[in-house]
Amino acid sequence: MGSPEPSMPRPQSEPSAIEGELLEAVRDAQHALLVHLLPCLADRGLSKHLFFPLWYLSRTRELHPGDLARGIGVSAPACTQLVDHLVAGGFVARRASATDRRHIVLAVTPKGRRTLEAVWRELNASLVPALRELPAEDVRGTARTLRAFARRLGAEPPARAPEVPA
Repeated sequence: MGSPEPSMPRPQSEPSAIEGELLEAVRDAQHALLVHLLPCLADRGLSKHLFFPLWYLSRTRELHPGDLARGIGVSAPACTQLVDHLVAGGFVARRASATDRRHIVLAVTPKGRRTLEAVWRELNASLVPALRELPAEDVRGTARTLRAFARRLGAEPPARAPEVPA
């Protein structure tokens, strides 16, 4: 009987079994979320392509268009097109920066905030019952893991801006 073959190191991009399991679970969860999210968006005149920049922008008081483009991973021209649609729909406003009037900033309008609140409310109504069927510790552990994963990818959304009283 010969000696066992030495194991070859895995290429950096090839996941281990446990990493592959998590990546597959993330893809499955993303699909499940989209199945529930898309009808909520369609009912409010939004596509998934418009929802993402609106959500990202909602986490700030205002944002420069270039920062939005970098934050959502699109080119400046693509971001301009998305913002044009959001502005036309009344979800986002463009205005001169208060600190430098030569620069434009973007901000979510009251209509945009109400729309996001309605989307989250409807989405939560369909997701929370499924979450409540899971052990609380599993939910907490999954939340910790996903946040840590986002941090390591460098893809965390901006910190939430404090609420401004209306």
